[in-house]
Amino acid sequence: MKKQGCVSVTFNKELAFLRWEGQEAFDLLFYLFKGSLHSTDDSGFPLLTLKVIAPQSLLLYQDDKRVSRGKPGKVAVQLLSLVEQKLVKKTTSGPIFHAAALSRNGNGILIPAKSGSGKTFLAAGLAANGFTYLTDEMTFVNIKDLYIEGFNIPLHIK
Repeated sequence: MKKQGCVSVTFNKELAFLRWEGQEAFDLLFYLFKGSLHSTDDSGFPLLTLKVIAPQSLLLYQDDKRVSRGKPGKVAVQLLSLVEQKLVKKTTSGPIFHAAALSRNGNGILIPAKSGSGKTFLAAGLAANGFTYLTDEMTFVNIKDLYIEGFNIPLHIK
């Protein structure tokens, strides 16, 4: 395994580039974005750089400015937020909702709600009963072609 590299995260055909240094940094990126993570070269300007500084300690930089330092869980929250902001700003082809999204039998279900209101818990319950979980964060709605796309990140129940 390489000790550093560059990856892109995709959502609704938009890209966010991230540079990583160290195995723990790559493992965290793979865990958070495995459904939308792609190896890439350094040709795209990296939005963020994630570095391992010690076992279980990471640094997160945005454009050479440190934005977070600490345990992977703490850094992951900031990383997700920054990547989501970048991808939402670039999306112009339809509305994006802060919503849980699931599907079943070719039909989509959106559960829009503010953070902490229980949408993730409801989505987890529906997923346990035959629905396909798409996301509990960002959902793009393509009105023209009638489909929804969830920003695929791990389910996080508080």
